Amino acid sequence: MSEVFLAQPLHHFVHGFILFGTQLQLWVFDRSGPYCESIIDIGKSPKKLVHVLAAYMMMSDKEHGIDSNI
Repeated sequence: MSEVFLAQPLHHFVHGFILFGTQLQLWVFDRSGPYCESIIDIGKSPKKLVHVLAAYMMMSDKEHGIDSNI
């Protein structure tokens, strides 16, 4: 992730998704390190996957971690 912050200095944090089988992990990486927001079993809750992806696509630049003040 350090490469992202070096190449894109306006990012304060970056969202990440990791899929292990049916387990989807939602991560946020900021300049101090990563943290896992939640884990969703998409096999048991496929609607949550749709909700997460739709919410991610609807986020503003600020919610995506981009500093829009510059």
